[in-house]
Amino acid sequence: MKDKLLILFKLFLGWPITILSFFFIYRIFSEKTNTLSFSFSDINFILLATSIFCFFLYFSLRVILWQRLLSLKNHHAPFLATAFYWSSSEIKRFVPGNIWSSIARIHHFSKKEIGKKEIFFSIIEEAKIVVISSLIISIFSFSFVFSTLLPLFPTVIIAGFYLYRNPKNWVLLGYGILAFFCFGLGTYLSIASIISLSPYYITTFVSFFSFCYIVGYLSFVVPMGLGVRETVMTIGLSRFITESSAAIASVYTRVILIFAEVLFFGFSFFLYKTKDDYTKKIINSIQKHWHIIVLIIGIFFYILYFSSASIARYDNFYTGRFDLGNMDQTVWNTSRGRIFQLTDPDGTQIVSRLAYHADFILIFLAPFYKIWSDPRLLLVMQTAVLACGAILIYLIAAQIFSKKSFGLLFAFLYLFNPHIQHANLYDFHAVTLATTLILSAFYFLQKKKLVFFVLSSILAGLTKENVWLVISLLGGYLFIRANKNRERYLGATIFVVSMMLFYYLVSTAIPNARGTQHFAISYYADFGNSPSSIITNILFSPLKTILTILQPDRVIYIFQLFFSTGFLAFFSPLLLLFAAPDFAINLLSNNSQLRQIYYHYSALITPFIFISSIYGVKNIQTRFPKIARFIPFYLVAATIYAAYQLGPFPGSNNPNIAMFTTPLQDREIITSYLARIKKRYSVAATNNLGSHLSRRQLVYTIPMGIDRADILVFLLNDPFAQPSLAAQKKMVDDLKKNKHYILLFEKGDFVAFQKK
Repeated sequence: MKDKLLILFKLFLGWPITILSFFFIYRIFSEKTNTLSFSFSDINFILLATSIFCFFLYFSLRVILWQRLLSLKNHHAPFLATAFYWSSSEIKRFVPGNIWSSIARIHHFSKKEIGKKEIFFSIIEEAKIVVISSLIISIFSFSFVFSTLLPLFPTVIIAGFYLYRNPKNWVLLGYGILAFFCFGLGTYLSIASIISLSPYYITTFVSFFSFCYIVGYLSFVVPMGLGVRETVMTIGLSRFITESSAAIASVYTRVILIFAEVLFFGFSFFLYKTKDDYTKKIINSIQKHWHIIVLIIGIFFYILYFSSASIARYDNFYTGRFDLGNMDQTVWNTSRGRIFQLTDPDGTQIVSRLAYHADFILIFLAPFYKIWSDPRLLLVMQTAVLACGAILIYLIAAQIFSKKSFGLLFAFLYLFNPHIQHANLYDFHAVTLATTLILSAFYFLQKKKLVFFVLSSILAGLTKENVWLVISLLGGYLFIRANKNRERYLGATIFVVSMMLFYYLVSTAIPNARGTQHFAISYYADFGNSPSSIITNILFSPLKTILTILQPDRVIYIFQLFFSTGFLAFFSPLLLLFAAPDFAINLLSNNSQLRQIYYHYSALITPFIFISSIYGVKNIQTRFPKIARFIPFYLVAATIYAAYQLGPFPGSNNPNIAMFTTPLQDREIITSYLARIKKRYSVAATNNLGSHLSRRQLVYTIPMGIDRADILVFLLNDPFAQPSLAAQKKMVDDLKKNKHYILLFEKGDFVAFQKK
């Protein structure tokens, strides 16, 4: 009799409760969707799909967390089985009573020969992690919610006590924090898909939505906190948008979350129950290579965001003749047989690009202009090449640690690095590609795949003249480490040839193309007036060199460079010698722009900071094994804080998102007008229009070429205008009065003239 009752109870807990759950889900949908007053045409489906993906990540991380909790009890359940049983039990939260999910989970996992008592205590442990990790993510909204940071102290105390009890809780809490970040981000993106939420406050929003979750989670009397979470969310959002919009947003995001959860349950059910051999092979392959798949997903989203951001900068005239226009004109001319030519950016003559830099790789990009002749192609290519650097970081770290998880960690630290991101967004520069190519050269050098090493080194050297100095040091490294004469000869050859190439380009080739010495020689006037005298004085006047490096702005620059990897590169300092040439170039220059992380001047330094950090962590593991387990968390914390303080991401301290938040009002009209200017006309344009007019033989940058150009175009909104914005406005006023010019078009800040 007792066995029959137990069977009936288990039967009742199974599909009937699940069906009842879906009935309540249907009721929620039918009630909530009636309050949503917008059409499908209003939805940004890219943001919506991304939000659903974030929710999928949230549920997946919750599953991994539960799987880890079970493994601590010496029960190692497969991921798919865990995902199916966890999601099917979580679905039952929708049944009033709020206890059915826990009962269902005990029921499901007890069938896997896991003790009910162990499952119960694991559920309690999971609840602790959910509360603490969501509170940690909520920290950034405390000043917004409570108008004080006082709740920060109990949160820190609770989290600290939890971690002190058991150091292994670091890993569990890490999964929880990442899960609730994905939850908050998914909530933000789902709302942003129908209602505009300023990306300037994305950190506050993500944190606040995590806070809303915990309020609903702790509301035991209602299933899933229904109503409670929406009320808190509506009150908070009404500070940024209208109350009615806030109410719609809170309901809408709940609907999307439920949809994502049902979808996750459906996927887990299908994948767990499938009998198809081909599908099983795919699943097994995914489980075996999940590190690579996660890395590819990370790279995909990096490329998606930074390509979109770079193109948005171009579309809204935040790029310029300096430097996207210069690069674009060189590639465009080359694709039409005028090899490596452009209009002198500082003059009016057609010159060789070699007059400025030896970035010959632009010649090899010209064939791509047969596919799409547009500067946006350069922006997308730059993003894709930089993103691929994460693959090389992954391979280098995985090789050093013999752990793919460390490779994945450093790869994501690379993708979140502020220097990488700023270089990516600041127009297009050939040398930015060298970041990935140098990583490639170092990886193949370590693997002794010398053909690929030489190929990567040559491609890197073609991005800019000073890269050959780095290549020469890599050749010297090969010479020192070589076990065979063939390798030793190759290393010596690379060292000597690269040094000679650098010296020839700087002292002879570029000066011959310019008709005078390299323009950058003037940056080092304190040390000499020629390449040889500068190098001599730097080496033989060590006190002067050191005092120059120790100046405050130089020290700040060094701090910013190493900050994002927690200064761990200094635990393997010898590898930083590869970056010594560029450290010297940037630190000893009298041009302060070379020490700004917001540009591309650290492109050759960043790879070796990462390589040194990887080896530095390995050294710490070897010498200080007791503290080594905390290093991954320290690295993540350092990178997140650096990304917040220095990075361009939405939600950071100084985000580069003006192209999204303040798009140029008349951009479509201006773009259309510029596209109609015939290629045969020479054009003088303000810098912010230059990259839109560079696919022609003659384009001048105002104030250059005003008296020579057929067409003159101004966009009078650039605070960095040359010689000044006020001077450009005066030029426009004077041209309107000049009988030799015709006013062709004027719209807002955009003005166009034609020479009679």
